Amino acid sequence: MLPAIDIPITLPFELPVLLHPPLVHFAIVLPVVILLLEFVNLFMRKRAVSVVSLSLLTLLVIVLFGAFFTGKVDGSEAFDAMTGDAREILKEHKLLGTYLAYASLVLLFLKFLNVTKSGTLKVLYMLALIGFVFATLHQGKEGGELVFKHGTNVEALADMDDKAFDLQEELDELTEELDELKASAEEEETEAPEAEKKEETVEETEEKKELETEKEDSNETK
Repeated sequence: MLPAIDIPITLPFELPVLLHPPLVHFAIVLPVVILLLEFVNLFMRKRAVSVVSLSLLTLLVIVLFGAFFTGKVDGSEAFDAMTGDAREILKEHKLLGTYLAYASLVLLFLKFLNVTKSGTLKVLYMLALIGFVFATLHQGKEGGELVFKHGTNVEALADMDDKAFDLQEELDELTEELDELKASAEEEETEAPEAEKKEETVEETEEKKELETEKEDSNETK
């Protein structure tokens, strides 16, 4: 786990949600393009190619810092609706993004030194650039998992979650009504035998009265 760091800068304006994805695509592609240019320039040794690489590195620094701040906005928007595992991945994603933003400044500095000087710094710069590309690709993989596996900032998935929540509420209400119906049915089943017993008792009483009346009538006749 990398030590926690942050970029202590507060923007003087608010960023809209969902600006992070388009910037991230540039942040992943640019380092790969720069690396390819640098490999080609190892054989061509053209100053123009080196200048283009420097320009793209400068653009990469801007894009990565933009991706960091837009990522904070999108992450804050999605954080409350995320589960425990997804939250941990998001925290790691943010931390690595912070390191990549600072690392891009280091790469830019090394490139400036390589434009003015040559030698062992070139080897150091190339190794740093290769490591940076791998870290960027890993960051892109984590971002993809957040979107496609955990549904971060996916509006359709959020709508489905809302519908699922509403359906669950309806199901709970229907379950309660069913339980009440079952309870009332059981009460009726319990009361029915008692009512039958009462009816039988009444019938028996009437029959006894009739028998007694018949006996009395027969006695009088005698």
